[in-house]
Order: sequence, then C-alpha cells, then structure tokens
Amino acid sequence: MTLDARSYLENSNVYSFFQWCVGAGNLRREFRDSLIRPYPGMRMLDVGCGPADILRYLPDSMHYVGVDGSEKYIARAREAHGDRGEFIHLQFESTGSPEQLNVEPFDLVASMGVLHHLDDHQAIEMLKWSKSMFSKDARFVSFDGCYVDGQSPIARYMLSKDRGEYVRTKEQYLEIASKVFSNVKATVAPNRLRFPYTHLFLECS
Repeated sequence: MTLDARSYLENSNVYSFFQWCVGAGNLRREFRDSLIRPYPGMRMLDVGCGPADILRYLPDSMHYVGVDGSEKYIARAREAHGDRGEFIHLQFESTGSPEQLNVEPFDLVASMGVLHHLDDHQAIEMLKWSKSMFSKDARFVSFDGCYVDGQSPIARYMLSKDRGEYVRTKEQYLEIASKVFSNVKATVAPNRLRFPYTHLFLECS
C-alpha cells in the first residue's frame, strides 16, 4: 500500500503542526501587516480558513468569520479559538450573499493558500463569491504558491509537490483575478518559509 504524505495534512492537528514547523508564522505576520492591515471593528471573512491559525496573529478588536468545507477543520477552529470568531462549515458556492450566510457584509475577504487548489473555473467562481460578500470599499487578499522565472530548482520542486494541483505563474493568477476585479496588485514573496518556496500576494478591489 502506498501512502501519500500529503494526505496526513487533512488532519487539522497535523496541518497546524506542519505549518509551525515550516515557519508559516512569519508568512502570516507579513500578510497581516502588508495586506490585511487590521483596524478596530474590521469585519474579515476567511475563505477556506482551515483551523483558523491566522487568528493567532490578529487583534481581538476585529470581527472574524471563517468558512471551510471541512467539518474537521471547523471543529478544530472552534476548539482552538472559541468565541474569538465565528466558524461556519460550508462550501463557498453553497450561498451567494451575506444575507444568505446570515452575516453583515465584510470589509476584507481573505483566502490563504486556497486558489492553487482550484482550477480556473472554480477559482473565478470563488472570487465572484468573495466579491459578493463585500461591503463598500472592501478588498480581497490572498497568498498562494507561485512559479516565477529564475526561482531555485528546489523551490520549483517543492511547489510541484504541493497538495494543490493548480499552482500558477504570477501572470496566470493576475489573469484570473482580473476577470472579477478591476484593480489587482500582485507581489512576489520568495523564501518566506524555512525552505525555498515562492508565494504570490494578491490584493484586489
């Protein structure tokens, strides 16, 4: 029997431990400071929140809602964070507006490491769904693994072994985001983990 080590990451405890081991905390801090830019009362929706590890880096003054298609991840988020946020089990395509989700519109919609798990059609639909959750002047922000010219062979190899089957180039991420948002900014962020790897930060409005 062949075991795929990536399947173990479906366990929420293993996933969180793995994220700690690879130094994902530094990546999340940079993402918080450069793209989330929290302020008191900010309403943030985290699409594909997993066990909501980002909450460890966010101030209590924010209102956080995390949604994920995995019941195990949502259960882990509730266990770990209690009333620090709202944690909802759903697939993003199962509801189309804040009213249907029974929440107020959001100032920020974030998606951390999700787009590279979705094919182009699914990614565009997720972005449309995220935009439907916007309040006035809201933003969408994300990070994902990214192929870029000149990156190290090790980084390219690690990206090829990612659980997500749709790791893209910067240009491909921009093309998808531009189908939904009129303003799209992309920033390449290399070597934010404890091994060679390249991320792309997106900020859309």
